[in-house]
Amino acid sequence: MKKPDFSRADWPAPELCLLLKAYICPEKQAHLAWREWLATRSIDNATWAEIRLLAALAGRIPLIDPQSPERPLLDGVRRFVWTRNQARLDNSMIVIDILNKSGIPVMVLKGMARIATNPALASARYVRDIDIIVDAARIDETCNVLIANGWRPLYGRLPGESRAEPFGRLLPEHPDRITVTQEDFHVDVHRSAIHFGRSGTFDDILWTRCNNAVLRGRPVKVPSETDQFIHALAHGVVFDIEKPVDWVIDALDASRGKGFSWDICAAELQRRHIGAAVASGVEFLESELGFKVPEKIHNIIKRDKRYLLYSTEARVYRKPPNDRSSFNKKCMRWAEWLRSRNCFYHPQQQSTTLWEGRKLRQTEREEAKQRNTCLTAPIANYKLHSSDLFPDFQLVINIEITGCTDPLIRFDLLLDGIWFGRLRIKHSQTDENSVLAWRFNITMPQIVIGDADEYDLRLVLINLKGRVPAVMPFQVRVGLSPVGKPVIPHRTLTIDQAFPEAHNSINSGQEVYRLETAKNS
Repeated sequence: MKKPDFSRADWPAPELCLLLKAYICPEKQAHLAWREWLATRSIDNATWAEIRLLAALAGRIPLIDPQSPERPLLDGVRRFVWTRNQARLDNSMIVIDILNKSGIPVMVLKGMARIATNPALASARYVRDIDIIVDAARIDETCNVLIANGWRPLYGRLPGESRAEPFGRLLPEHPDRITVTQEDFHVDVHRSAIHFGRSGTFDDILWTRCNNAVLRGRPVKVPSETDQFIHALAHGVVFDIEKPVDWVIDALDASRGKGFSWDICAAELQRRHIGAAVASGVEFLESELGFKVPEKIHNIIKRDKRYLLYSTEARVYRKPPNDRSSFNKKCMRWAEWLRSRNCFYHPQQQSTTLWEGRKLRQTEREEAKQRNTCLTAPIANYKLHSSDLFPDFQLVINIEITGCTDPLIRFDLLLDGIWFGRLRIKHSQTDENSVLAWRFNITMPQIVIGDADEYDLRLVLINLKGRVPAVMPFQVRVGLSPVGKPVIPHRTLTIDQAFPEAHNSINSGQEVYRLETAKNS
């Protein structure tokens, strides 16, 4: 009995395959696929994945079905995609301008790379978020520059330790919900372009093969056609809650580019050991769309699939993150070690920006209560003396929360309006009368610009969407005290850089408390 191919379960649905054939196949076959899709589906009840494909297909409808009554609706889909892409471009240009001004080369990935190469695709290729990558040797400098200009990692981590992290601007408390959304301020900053190989230094060659492009008048880099083809296949079958299939069009359009090379593709698949990762995508292109793949690509895929870890890793990546068992996650780590064992990436700067803290013991709670002050607003300011900011000092923050049933509580830390870390409390309390008491030992950043005697430390409560709630959703008491204690120096923090107005974008509903200046050795 033949074993079932689990990869096929993640292939695009039949109705999506019809739209792909209408986009890719010759005119006669494309017309038949388009009419077959219309026989069972319509634009009015199309899924989100179908809408994204219809935007790309709309440009070909005059050729395959000139008299189609759906053309006005398809033109509306293209206008919608163009409008959404322009909103994202407007905000992403701020990041590109900041990095270009600092002399940091920027490469755009995925859909934005296609738009940078061909601006006409802004109405055909929907871009959910902006993906950029910088040289791994300059990732720390990139993070410091973005943070100094009013941006922060949405999840509190920096991309030096992880493959990529989304960055967002510090939003005001009540933005105009018609014109401003959190997604529009979202830019993914990558250190590694592909999930597979995120622990290694495989992207050095990516920069040597890249091409120059212009995005909204700004110079950017884009991956070569061969690298775009590989990236589309590697990410195509990775789990995505929206289940988009734009990767198919991205891969096929990249394979038609003048700079595409099967020899380079084979060498890159072999170097990265991602044959098993792209196997499902290659099989779909061949069996469903008639795309021809050379035998040498199949040989590399067969070789990598012999490694049980690589095959298991590829299957795990197709699962939702919450469905991955502890054994699945171990397989992913082992596969990554096997792939990257000869080229591990070592962060240049060991910096902590996400503090989990620890629960206070009962005796510590009583002692902490004497110093705690009740907050009546989601934003609180404290004054720190410059002597508290040397890298050999820590700041102890005690937080007591009453009446909270949310499993995750987050506070952002800002120094003179510049983000430098996040406090995160994860708990399982469901009783509204329960009291949570946590202690955080914060390593203060070292100031490289700024000679003030005092600095403003801002503690900001944020909700799951990264916004500041209008009122306090539960009772919070906070106590702070600097403690002289030798620690590993924290990363530097740049004060008084460009875009100072961004530093004060969270500026309402705050109460000011004076921090005790006595230090406990």
